[in-house]
Amino acid sequence: GFIGAGNMGEALIRGLLEKKVFKALELIAADPEPKRRRRLKRALGVETTADNRQVLASAPAVVLAVKPQVMDAVLAEIGEALGRSASSGADGSGATKRGAKAKLGPERLFISIAAGVTLSHLERRLGPRARVVRVMPNAPAMVGCGMAAVVRGSRATRSDEALTLRIFGAVGRAVALREEALLDGVTALSGSGPAYVYLFAKALADAAAGEGIEPRLALRMTLQTLVGAT
Repeated sequence: GFIGAGNMGEALIRGLLEKKVFKALELIAADPEPKRRRRLKRALGVETTADNRQVLASAPAVVLAVKPQVMDAVLAEIGEALGRSASSGADGSGATKRGAKAKLGPERLFISIAAGVTLSHLERRLGPRARVVRVMPNAPAMVGCGMAAVVRGSRATRSDEALTLRIFGAVGRAVALREEALLDGVTALSGSGPAYVYLFAKALADAAAGEGIEPRLALRMTLQTLVGAT
């Protein structure tokens, strides 16, 4: 399941489908924007919803693909839903429906891609039984050439880590790190690194244009030079 179906969420879903990691009927995505939901359903055929709790009820593993500034609001909603379901029925009445606790219980995997939101913060807000993995992806995931680093929380298992690597491997490459503190360096390297390449490429193309090469041709030659160098 995906909570957040923006550019990165859509890229991950597309990669998972193209690499046949999951089928469309096995995925669900929540997003507050009707236009995003319609686009995702039309383009990729996955179930969409405006209700984050529907994702929780449907998926044992949930990717939190939301911006850092809205993460706390999302965590509060999830924590409330999981806390209520652990002590009462899925309908909140106190009478557990058949299978409801298995779907909405707090034991599930959450994978966060929000920069700067720590594992301890996520674990504290999601409850004592939630398993959490934190990921630092980058924008090239949107063209299938991403580089992601994965760190598992205190309760996440090696299987959780392996699933996370498989998910992000569908849009490029992914590596596991043992120390969360290394994610600051990862953010500077692969997270922000593409911007430095863009700046360098622009400088090359602008310099070539200054020597009389037509600007569009200069850019095309620059980009192919970078591809070849890689």
